[in-house]
Amino acid sequence: TAPANETALQRETRLTGSAELLGAVDATLQALMGQKSNSVLARKVLGRWCQSANPVEFKTKVRDYCGRLDETVVLGFYMTIKRRVEMLEAGAAKEEQLAEEAQAEGGLLRRDGPVLSFRARHSALGLDRLAKEKRRQAAAAAGPVAAIALDEDPLADAPKP
Repeated sequence: TAPANETALQRETRLTGSAELLGAVDATLQALMGQKSNSVLARKVLGRWCQSANPVEFKTKVRDYCGRLDETVVLGFYMTIKRRVEMLEAGAAKEEQLAEEAQAEGGLLRRDGPVLSFRARHSALGLDRLAKEKRRQAAAAAGPVAAIALDEDPLADAPKP
């Protein structure tokens, strides 16, 4: 977060060190002016924003860098940078707040509700017993499965063609 007694130069140094903010300013400049990426220009414009108290002052300070932009576009650009800086500072405040929170007691999470069990379950209506009986009946109706050992197979010793 920004200290209350921070000077414009200190603020400029802090904000131009943010790669996220510089990238956003650079992308906006590319879109507005149709130029290639230029991080030096983005740093200069962000520095002029830090030194400006209002959009009119910002317009005069960036005139050398963005001279051909309309006044309303520069006003919008000023407000966009302002919002980005506010979001950046609010995010930093949340990170500090999270760091200051006391550590919670660790361990496994316990959920309220039914407990999962992996033991065998039996049907309350006896459907599992009925299914087992039907499988037994189906196997009996199909007849015994004859397993012929290789020793008893008459074709096992036959010569192969």
